[in-house]
Amino acid sequence: MSNTLKNYSKEGQKLPMFGIGPYLIYGIAFLNALVIILTHYVFKIGILTGAWVIAFRIAGGIILALGILIWYIGAMRSGMDENITENKLKTDGIYSWVRNPMYTGCWFIIIGITFMWHNYWVLPMILVDWLILTIVLINTEEKWLLNLYGDEYAEYKKNVNRCIPWKRNKTLLKIIKFALIIIFSLILILYISLNIFVKSKEVKVDKKVYGIDRQRIYKSMFVAS
Repeated sequence: MSNTLKNYSKEGQKLPMFGIGPYLIYGIAFLNALVIILTHYVFKIGILTGAWVIAFRIAGGIILALGILIWYIGAMRSGMDENITENKLKTDGIYSWVRNPMYTGCWFIIIGITFMWHNYWVLPMILVDWLILTIVLINTEEKWLLNLYGDEYAEYKKNVNRCIPWKRNKTLLKIIKFALIIIFSLILILYISLNIFVKSKEVKVDKKVYGIDRQRIYKSMFVAS
């Protein structure tokens, strides 16, 4: 097996290369898949229809693409492996935005995929996933990092979020909040527009059916007379 696939690839390396990552992400993915199977296929509850299908799939596609991008930068473009083998704390690049970009990327990917089932039970799973990530990381990797890097890591924790990527900057926070408001407003407008469109089509169909039925009534009256 090549060194790049080993948890410890260099003598003196203090931290594992993968940590608890595979177990944590597989566990969260399994839990979300279980929720989808039970709600969507077994009990058939929470299934959204009409314009909600498009809204959920658009949102899911955006979240999925963002997750892939965050994971790719954190895993493939950050040079994190070298920092782990050299026992150096990584705080620049994407790690200045979020402390665990690979976990964040995988989490976003899972959320994006579950949104494709347009079931409102996937919404509380976002919070459940976040709680699992938070509790597990606090009690495992964050303890390891604090023991290894001490005050350097403690200060890093104060300035960078665990799983949600943004810099703790008031101006940036306002921009992100504004962007989120715009995104949700667009989704709401899209949903309302699609609903109006669908209902207008239904009205046209109803009118046609009513017209056909009325013609049949008139014909039957003439025949009867």
